[in-house]
Amino acid sequence: MGTGIATSCAVNGLEVILKDVSKVIAEQGKRQIERNLVEMIQRNEIAMEENKLF
Repeated sequence: MGTGIATSCAVNGLEVILKDVSKVIAEQGKRQIERNLVEMIQRNEIAMEENKLF
């Protein structure tokens, strides 16, 4: 699952579990999802309260 799909799932209330070939790459994915969520908050697409990953 790509980070965009994972972000969409998380925003819509689904639990997202990151799994990748290594922990380092999974952490990179997590950081990208966090950046996606911050951008969505800045564009007022979601409210801060909706962001459960932080």
